[in-house]
Amino acid sequence: MTSQVRIVLIGDRHVGKTSLITSLMKEKFEEEVVPVLSELTIPASAMPEPVTTHIVDTSLRIQDEEAIMAQIREADVIGLVYSLASPETMERLQSYWMPLVRRSVQNDTKPVIVIGNKSDLSKTGPASQSERLRKYIEPLMTTYIEVETSIECSAKALTGISEAFRYAQKAILYPIAAIYHPQRYELTPAAKKAIARIFFICDTDRDGLLSEAELNSFQATVFGQPLSQAELASIINIVQSSLPQGVEDDALTLEGFEAVLKLFVERGRLETTWQVLRRFGYQNDLTLLPAYIRPELEVCEDAIAEPSEQAINFLTQLFNQHDEEGRDFLDKNQLDHVFAPTPGMPWANDILVEAPDASMSLSNFLALWRYLCYVDVGLFMEYMAYLGFTLCSRQLEPNVDGDSVLQAVKVSRSRRDERAAGVCNRDLFICRLIGRRESGKVC
Repeated sequence: MTSQVRIVLIGDRHVGKTSLITSLMKEKFEEEVVPVLSELTIPASAMPEPVTTHIVDTSLRIQDEEAIMAQIREADVIGLVYSLASPETMERLQSYWMPLVRRSVQNDTKPVIVIGNKSDLSKTGPASQSERLRKYIEPLMTTYIEVETSIECSAKALTGISEAFRYAQKAILYPIAAIYHPQRYELTPAAKKAIARIFFICDTDRDGLLSEAELNSFQATVFGQPLSQAELASIINIVQSSLPQGVEDDALTLEGFEAVLKLFVERGRLETTWQVLRRFGYQNDLTLLPAYIRPELEVCEDAIAEPSEQAINFLTQLFNQHDEEGRDFLDKNQLDHVFAPTPGMPWANDILVEAPDASMSLSNFLALWRYLCYVDVGLFMEYMAYLGFTLCSRQLEPNVDGDSVLQAVKVSRSRRDERAAGVCNRDLFICRLIGRRESGKVC
């Protein structure tokens, strides 16, 4: 998660951009303010979210359009301010300011928070606010998907100011665009793919359902404590009432699990959904963090990398969970399910010798993983991360500390050191088979 957020306030003259910043900092309203403030840096300890926040003021009175466009390009998030007492400034959100934002960033996208200031001077009441939303804000959010939310506040009455800046922070810390389509009321394909992988990892018995025990394990992994019986029953009831196919035998299906995380988003609890995603290694663009899937590992010359005992135990369990009939081999459909949360089988076709029915025995399965670790330890760790090794392995061996795919790898001593010690600590040996063409090497 980022540690710095840059918020740039833009908007028409006299809408109160400078007053919003001044009231936030001084916690009182000042009638006289300078035309534009210098950049303000607020330490993480003084803000609602634990990030250092830079707030940049702008003014059409003393800055030309190009200077404001330059600030927009430098922004992490844009606060587009208008006056609730001025219909003209509301109209210019769509006619001038959002087109300016688009021209500034071109092919890039910046999240925009629309801030209605001077609520103390506007017509009050639910009907008035509803009319403003219908006439100005809803069309704006439909036309410009980068507009994430709107909020009304008052720099003079000191209401809603902290919330406005917190929304701006959250737009960067917990970006909605990566995980949800507000116009279509649905999760993005990338979010659904990430949630499916999380479900696969948490479904430890591979029955396609998250049982009470599995949901509690998930809850403890992400949030540090299990669910109470009342909380668990509430989740099941909420899903069952809105999505009957989301519950089966008092357990959540993939659709049900997806519905729970979607509900958090729709109820404004983006941070909860992002906490889940980040616990399973995802960054803001919903790709897995490089440090999560390929941490640095040094393998000295003349040494080899091979799967650790933990990794072999994890892979053996993974195989056995999919070998439902206990036949000691997986067919093509079962193998496809094993690799469902990954980009596909990691082995090159030229080293994969399949049975006529594309099945694979446990010994061949483990041998291929040992080979992958030897030839490309980075790819081996990446696939172990995709499959959930860091979380599942702790259930197999709870006394082992740490939370990294580095635990999946054992690096041998160099052969020179082994010869000097007279002891070999490796399990993998490389044998080169040579011979004339068609001499029967493959057979």
